[in-house]
Amino acid sequence: MRPSGLRSTRKSAALSRRRPIRRSASCSGVDSTSRPRRQNYCEPSNEQMVALDPELDVAAAAMVAEGARFVVVGGFSVIANRFIRATEDVDFLVPDDTTNDQRVLAALVKLDGVRLRDEAPLLEEHLLDRTHLRAKTRAGVIDIMRGGLPPLDYETVEERAIHVEDDGVRYLVAGLSSIVGFKRLAGRPRDRNDLIGLEGIYGELPIESIPGLDT
Repeated sequence: MRPSGLRSTRKSAALSRRRPIRRSASCSGVDSTSRPRRQNYCEPSNEQMVALDPELDVAAAAMVAEGARFVVVGGFSVIANRFIRATEDVDFLVPDDTTNDQRVLAALVKLDGVRLRDEAPLLEEHLLDRTHLRAKTRAGVIDIMRGGLPPLDYETVEERAIHVEDDGVRYLVAGLSSIVGFKRLAGRPRDRNDLIGLEGIYGELPIESIPGLDT
């Protein structure tokens, strides 16, 4: 099941009203209905990279096709938890695992990904043993992040995640308690606004002790 609005991009409400067409939904070539793609996103291209709104369904399908473990966090996880708002990128939380890092990089390469800050071709050294990678891809900007200490470590976030199925592609999206923890830790204006919006939907939010915030 795909929560309402989850496939949305920065212009979520407007884009959801665009006229749908047939397209390939995943690397397996399953057809589905959505807005048009510039090309088959599972195949590398020699075309010049262009700026794109973030497309979660494209990014998640590429990750699943490579067998990568990940949980959707950030703006799209907020949308999945019913607070619909704009988002500028796709955020994936990943475990601290070398084999998984290689699968993540393979997915990003198939999306024609380059490192965002300098457009360098993606290499293992950009992700292995690092806490963060920000890449520009044909699915938009993708942030790859690692969790910290419990309850914001990967294993705990994964255990509490929502199971989503989008056009036959199954993946995980962070649950409410994890989102609240990440938002409280980040503490930016948008994060505080997300907490206000979620509180308006759910009432009192789950508050847990967060290392680095409550110590």
